[in-house]
Amino acid sequence: MTRYYWPIYLLMVTLGLAYITSKITAVVPVGFFIASLITYGLYFKDKYAAKKGTWRIPEKTLHLASLLGGWPGAIVGQQQLRHKTQKTRFRVIFWLAVITNIIIMTALHMPQLHAMIGLSH
Repeated sequence: MTRYYWPIYLLMVTLGLAYITSKITAVVPVGFFIASLITYGLYFKDKYAAKKGTWRIPEKTLHLASLLGGWPGAIVGQQQLRHKTQKTRFRVIFWLAVITNIIIMTALHMPQLHAMIGLSH
């Protein structure tokens, strides 16, 4: 596989360990999987539209899908379809979306943070 897949492997290991140790429910990895499939589909549709010269998926839609957990599917789509890999601005925003998603998901599953902001019972 490609060197660009390492964040996906890291996510898989992290989610697997978190699930095994009961830190998360199966909803989280399943959610990432579904979001990834949808995001890959968006990249596929956009690549096809680019080839045919028809209506394209807006970049902000691709970024939002990545931010909402579909970034693993976006990475696979970018690499397999050779799509959106050359535009520096797009790549920077994409990786910011990935980092933001990871920070949010981590914060949502940190009991210490919940206690600090008064969310724990």
